Amino acid sequence: MVVTSEHGPDCFGLQGLQAIGRLIIDMYTAHVVRATANPKLPQANWDDIDVFLPGSQRYRIIKDKRFDVSNAYREHRVCPEALAEAAARSVMLFRPSMMRDVESAG
Repeated sequence: MVVTSEHGPDCFGLQGLQAIGRLIIDMYTAHVVRATANPKLPQANWDDIDVFLPGSQRYRIIKDKRFDVSNAYREHRVCPEALAEAAARSVMLFRPSMMRDVESAG
């Protein structure tokens, strides 16, 4: 697990990702990374990337009616119920604001 602050990741070395398995990023991160169009940054459409939608982001998408954002990552999503199972073969990038979602997933 890689924990970040509101200012960015403390550690985001992707060199060993293939040995670890999968990288799980939240939808906001996936959206920002996509906007950079930087092919060196992990993109949601890569085979070893999954996208998680935390409750706070889900709320914001519903409130703002931005279903286009969540729909763009639908095929890459990992559901909260699947996080515990994915933990053994994944690294998850998350911010402290997502802790409740991660803890409730088991």
